[in-house]
Amino acid sequence: MTDAPHVPAEARGARFAPEIEMLRGLAALGVLVFHARVALWVGWREIQARPADFSAWDHALAWLSAPTPFLGAGVMLFFVISGFCVHQPIAGARVPPRWGAFWWRRFARVYPPYLAAVATSVGVAVWLGLDVHHVLSSAFMAQNYTGAATETSLASQVGTNPSLWSLPVEMEFYLLYPLLWRSIARVGWRWTLGAVASVTALAAAACLAGARVLDGNFALYWLVWCGGAWLREQQAAGSLRRPGAGWSAVAGTALALGIALTWRHEAPLAHLCWGAASFWLVWRCVAVPPIGAEQVLARALRATGRWSYSLYLLHFPLLLLAGAGWTQMFGGKPASFAVTLAGCAAVFAPVVVFHRLVEQPSHAWARRVGA
Repeated sequence: MTDAPHVPAEARGARFAPEIEMLRGLAALGVLVFHARVALWVGWREIQARPADFSAWDHALAWLSAPTPFLGAGVMLFFVISGFCVHQPIAGARVPPRWGAFWWRRFARVYPPYLAAVATSVGVAVWLGLDVHHVLSSAFMAQNYTGAATETSLASQVGTNPSLWSLPVEMEFYLLYPLLWRSIARVGWRWTLGAVASVTALAAAACLAGARVLDGNFALYWLVWCGGAWLREQQAAGSLRRPGAGWSAVAGTALALGIALTWRHEAPLAHLCWGAASFWLVWRCVAVPPIGAEQVLARALRATGRWSYSLYLLHFPLLLLAGAGWTQMFGGKPASFAVTLAGCAAVFAPVVVFHRLVEQPSHAWARRVGA
């Protein structure tokens, strides 16, 4: 790199590659549609159980929901992108960054919008007359470790915003980044990734043995995040080759089988399979820029990518509001999946406002901290 290695990307006003913005948009849209089914659709099972109560149009549009149960794995794509972007300013550098400034910059970038999202989620719960629990654990990013985890929930989190669990995991990645950097400088990427893979394997084994609290721990996803950092390192060194077609076919088949076999019963393993798939997707998009029809889709997703953090933070409580409004007017959740998709589109207006009023000032503060 020609830039000073200790100068962060935010301080230089750098922008990430268009492909990364595109993938951010893809991940955010995936999580948005995944959660829209909860509050803003009657559901596939209901339509199949009582077919006479729904129109042929409702049945036809329900098929659009077929891939949506898997779209929550967009969080794994976010983790790979995070590793790529955080490592971007110092990829290939031999001089470590100023870690104090790095942590303050990450805090300024992530926490104020997160706290505003917690406050918004609590406000939505009060507005809808729902019980408000776990406000302090969510506000202090302790929700993944307090309370009793279950088979389907990480536990002590504001109920109107289940997406918030991944932000404490992100903070753990940032806290461990100096350890990762030091290991890379001393023993290289191969041994470092081997050690990280061992940590992830042990965490997965513990989850399978019943330690569900590790579902929200950095260890289970550390290899996914470090995979993104490794891709950025290879790109900076000019040694990032495009994935071969044969390798991609074999790996894709193996991942599909792994996801199919583990999705319902062994979520930690399914998450790791999705993490591997996300790693391949970032690798492919960074190594092979989009062409033809892909460029049109890429341009559409880049705009969403710019708002992806705000969208991720706010989409669930906004969908709850939309669903409650629809139920109050029509007496039940919408039967048409088209309404669900329209609700997803309606979320963007308040998200853009949040981005401008909350996230952009947070960015400015992060730049001042890192200057």
